[in-house]
Amino acid sequence: MFTEGAPPSGLAASVEPVTTFDPAPPPVAAGPVALDAGQRRVVEARHGRGAVVLGAPGSGKTTAAIELVAAAVLEDDLDPSAVLVLTPARRTATVLRDRLAVRLGVEQRVLPGPLARSVAAFAFALVTAAHRLDGLAEPRLLSGADQDSDLAELLDRSALEAVLGPLAGPGPAWPEHLGPEVRRLAAFRTELRDAIARLSEHGVSTDWLRARAAERGLDAWPALADLVDEYREVLGSARPGQLDPAELVRAAVGLVRDPAPGLPPMPRLVVLDDAHDATPSGLELVAALAARGAAVVALGDPDVAANTFRGAEPEALAGLPALLGWQSAEPIVLPTVHRHGAALRALAVDVSSRIGTARAGAQRRAVASAFDEDDDARATPEGWGGPIVALDAPTATRERALIADLLRERHLLDAVPYRRMAVIVRSGRMVPGIVRALAQAEVPVQSTAAGRPLREHPAARALIRHVDVGVGRSPLDAAAATELLLGPLGGVDRVGLRRLRRALRAEELAGAGDRPADLLLADALADPARLATIDHRTARRAARLARTLRSIGERHEAGATVDELLWLAWSESHVAEVWQREAAGFGVAAAEANRALDAVVAVFTAAATIVDTVPDATVESFLTRVLDSDVGDDLLAPLREEDAVLVATPAAVTGLEADVVVIAGLT
Repeated sequence: MFTEGAPPSGLAASVEPVTTFDPAPPPVAAGPVALDAGQRRVVEARHGRGAVVLGAPGSGKTTAAIELVAAAVLEDDLDPSAVLVLTPARRTATVLRDRLAVRLGVEQRVLPGPLARSVAAFAFALVTAAHRLDGLAEPRLLSGADQDSDLAELLDRSALEAVLGPLAGPGPAWPEHLGPEVRRLAAFRTELRDAIARLSEHGVSTDWLRARAAERGLDAWPALADLVDEYREVLGSARPGQLDPAELVRAAVGLVRDPAPGLPPMPRLVVLDDAHDATPSGLELVAALAARGAAVVALGDPDVAANTFRGAEPEALAGLPALLGWQSAEPIVLPTVHRHGAALRALAVDVSSRIGTARAGAQRRAVASAFDEDDDARATPEGWGGPIVALDAPTATRERALIADLLRERHLLDAVPYRRMAVIVRSGRMVPGIVRALAQAEVPVQSTAAGRPLREHPAARALIRHVDVGVGRSPLDAAAATELLLGPLGGVDRVGLRRLRRALRAEELAGAGDRPADLLLADALADPARLATIDHRTARRAARLARTLRSIGERHEAGATVDELLWLAWSESHVAEVWQREAAGFGVAAAEANRALDAVVAVFTAAATIVDTVPDATVESFLTRVLDSDVGDDLLAPLREEDAVLVATPAAVTGLEADVVVIAGLT
């Protein structure tokens, strides 16, 4: 049912008109835009040492940042190479880069590089330039999957001893409550990766960790310190030149403080957008740039920080002036919210008042701009009662049905494009269920699926398993044969598989044999000729799979790379045209085909990344990485640009805008 007021348990839907939501950057005027008094102060801050800017959501922080850069380049004739625009996340950097390009009219300019970068991207470029000057190999960013795999090997002492023998040593002395069963858990490795990242982030040594452990009587910390030392030693020998993101930014900080001859000149103006999500090392990098003479303008709102799980500290924004060495500095507070009206502004203030201020809080006093009095009435469907609607659902199934009904109603009756709608969930684990429910309700949907291991996608797993079995890393037994035949690439259903097993068993008995059907099925896929005597469609498909597996094995022995083997498995499956045709249609089948094609693209993206960045990586190491790791890679494959609802977590939608936002599972 629809009710007015603050949303109770269930879900909330915002239907107030805002700017267009789209995976592509929102349209931006090529000329100057009208700014309020606070935004004009931000633009003028370029003439001094800079400023810290606080602004509520929709108060125009990013618009002010764009106009600041435009004024520096177009009015002050500052060379674009002397301007550095940073954001904590790559996605927001991409959007900001495109908006800056439109505003500056880059078709008339030759630029030295991207107009906006993530902090990690700038650090990587700086460290890479330094390595080239020193004649060293270019650095490589250590992925979460690689780190998880390395930690799993170090924690499994029996496997390590089988490889290194006595050189493996006894390993860290873990306390009793962190026994072998705990150390085998993926969640334990996740905690270890977070601990290593925080140590690197804050520049904390393992000796410091041991000293604090002795003071506080913490028996787990010395074991952690020993593991970190061992991990870094193994990483240095097994993966030379690879750095995790925190180590990369730390290395860049050192280069800014003590630049090597030949490095590009440091920027004169640094703009940090979404500063509330910057990690301590990222802020230290900005401080190092300020110490080299750059004016720094940092914009953010601690109330919407979404990167704390990666070490960001929202309170650091208020402490940034001290970090930059400014003796006294009052922040610039943007006074007006332009994106939405009074109702949503009141809800945002009510919610933010329930959390700590993170040493800020002045941005909460921003007021909504004066809309035309009929704007809310035109944008709110008749009978809804207002721009904020609360729906109460007794079960998760009913909740998803209500979400689908709401989205379809807004699309069909109010002509809101699906691409201007979003469903926000608090955890990535909730994304697949809502995606499936919306697809079954024939609502086009897409998701970022960030952090999801490739093996959890049926199409991706099937493709990888073809190579896994073909090269002999995993045995071709009855379980593997059944999985491949019934998988998305095998094309055999359970009825057909049963008939094939029965036919193989009948031939075996006719030849006076007595082998079971499981063994016969595995033998048949190992020898394509074995299926030539069975004249049936299922047998022909199984024979094609057997030939594919044999070809993969032969190409592997000839030295083929993993992407070549994956392409062989993909092309021989003959499903590309079928899935492409289905994806062009409508309904559940089209959604499933689109997700399958996306998963296949993700596999090839991961394989290409391995081939390009780790030339000496083996096929087996790639398979171990994608099949055994519980961590998904952050791939560069973009979202499809189509009319579809986005389902994502808050961290994945930071900075995006939509006409209809559903917040699912508030309880």
